[in-house]
Amino acid sequence: MPTISWLHLSDLHFGMKGQEWLWPSLRQEFYDDLSRVAESAGPWDAVIFSGDLTQKGTVDEFNKLSGVLDELWKHLKSLGSEPLMLCVPGNHDLERPESHDPIVKALRQWHKDKEIRDVFWNNENNDYKRAIDKYFENYSNWLEKLPLPKPVDITKGFLPGDF
Repeated sequence: MPTISWLHLSDLHFGMKGQEWLWPSLRQEFYDDLSRVAESAGPWDAVIFSGDLTQKGTVDEFNKLSGVLDELWKHLKSLGSEPLMLCVPGNHDLERPESHDPIVKALRQWHKDKEIRDVFWNNENNDYKRAIDKYFENYSNWLEKLPLPKPVDITKGFLPGDF
């Protein structure tokens, strides 16, 4: 029977203030853990990264994250894995708009205002959808350019990161 093996990562929060020392200090320990786990669970076909790759979703954070992921993929390859990257953004992977933004104020009424939900889900060309796409634009652009192996036949979904 065919199988798929995956490694699930989450909540790196790359770029968090005061974190500069953390990854260099823990990288080798993390790689050593991956090496131990690979003996029983590898090789991996995919790495599923389920959100909060960055702290504030800035272009700079995503650019620096690319280097970390490139190193990680080299390590995974040394363990016999050449996994695809499957990634969905988290609430830290967007560039947050100002709280006084009228779209933000409207979206805060999401659960109370059925009309907002109906417009959002039933009309792909609406201000709410365009705003969400803009807030996640850094993430979407980064993922599109990321030189790691990604599924070829992927169909984009309605929301950023949805596929």
